[in-house]
Amino acid sequence: MTFKKAVAVGTILANMVVPLCAKNYEAGLETEIENKYHVDLIGDFQKKEVKNIDEVMKTIDSMIDRKENGIEEITLANVDAHDERLRDGDGYASATVADGSIIYMSTAAIYGKAFDKNPLADYKGLLAHEIGHLIYEHLDKEKIFSDFIEFNWKRDLKKESAVPDGYVTAHPLERDFIWVRDNEDVADDFSYIINKKHYADKDPVVQKKMNAVKGYLKMRGK
Repeated sequence: MTFKKAVAVGTILANMVVPLCAKNYEAGLETEIENKYHVDLIGDFQKKEVKNIDEVMKTIDSMIDRKENGIEEITLANVDAHDERLRDGDGYASATVADGSIIYMSTAAIYGKAFDKNPLADYKGLLAHEIGHLIYEHLDKEKIFSDFIEFNWKRDLKKESAVPDGYVTAHPLERDFIWVRDNEDVADDFSYIINKKHYADKDPVVQKKMNAVKGYLKMRGK
């Protein structure tokens, strides 16, 4: 089964499962998250989703100054897996700063990991990745371009690998334009940091990227 077919099957299964999980909604949880983290939740979120949002936002708040990094206020919308705003067509997530800091997530993201070799493709990994995109828009892109040209030099030859040398996922290599690739790379690195992953820690290029991203961010205690 091809990757695209696998994702399509995952999306279909997710849409079948979601109605059966109606009991997983609990009044008041969303309001609690909104008040705690200044995250405006739009749509219905399952308890598992709210728990994941809580864990990601708690970690982010403990590590970075959200106001200084341009994400003091975030809107998180739960949309159908076929929503056109999930512009990558994977049925999982996308982010935009065109009309404010808005992230669109599909409940399919909860069930998507089984259909994707991307080690950051669970709900928390995707959410942190999209928040990384929002932060990227407030960073020095010229500095990132210069740094990542050096980091990624001749390191885009093994796209078939789930975790190519120098990367934490193969996702950036799916992009043709270097600016977009840098954006995806930084978002992946941010997600890796926030979710406290360690599977690529022994890769020296990954470590250089992690140190660079932490340097770009307004970290607490710096």
